Order: sequence, then structure tokens, then C-alpha cells
Amino acid sequence: MDKRISTTGYVFTLSGGAISWMSKLQETVVLPITKAEYIVASDANKEAIWLKGLLDKIGRSEERVNVLCDSQSAIYLATNPAYHSKTKLIDVRYHFLRHVINGRNVALKKVHTWENYADIFTKPITVEKLQWCLASLGLQKR
Repeated sequence: MDKRISTTGYVFTLSGGAISWMSKLQETVVLPITKAEYIVASDANKEAIWLKGLLDKIGRSEERVNVLCDSQSAIYLATNPAYHSKTKLIDVRYHFLRHVINGRNVALKKVHTWENYADIFTKPITVEKLQWCLASLGLQKR
């Protein structure tokens, strides 16, 4: 049953293989897609910080973790802290994303939809894209 709830999905890779991933329905219904993407970016950045700490502890320190996002609008909202009419309905807890980006621990970068292998967790995709995603995540031979 379609409840109009967006799906949060992300995947982190290291040395050509998936090391952390998540796919779940968001807690609330959101009207603008930008807000849904912003929430996903915020959740993914929390995981990125945790993974960065884990890598530091095992001696594989990373200066900055790149988080790829296919929404240019969400990237703009995260990197431009000025007031926007689109942000007034976004819960304050998701603005943690702005703090992380300004702290230079995480970089939010644009990825084109056809290069986004996190789509496997969030939407129906073609067989060709499924095979490409599996290969990109190290789950299938190229």
C-alpha cells in the first residue's frame, strides 16, 4: 500500500566493496522531494562520521569522507545556511548536516542518478542498473 512515505537509503563502500548500508521508510510524510533528500543526506552523514571514527581507530585514517547525493537542491540547502522558504518545515535535528559540512569532516558531493548505486535501496530499477549496482558494490563480478 502506497503511504507516500519516502525511502531513506544509502550505502558506503571501501576498497570496492559495500561496508555499510541502510534502507528504511522515513518517519514522516514529506511534501517536497528536496526535504526527503535532505533527510537522507543528514542520516547518511551521521553514518559517515561513525565510519570515519571506526577507520581512525583501526589505523586507516581518512581526512574527509565524501557523501554522494543525487539531489542538487538538498546539497544547496546543506551548504548554504541562509534562510529558505523550503527549510522552514524541516525539523531542526536534520540541520546537523550543515554543522558537519562546515566542520569539514564530511563533503557532500553531487552524483548523477545513473551513477548512484544507492538507488538499489530506494526505488525500482532496471535489470541493467541492478547488475551495475551489484558489481559496483562488490557483490557480483563485473
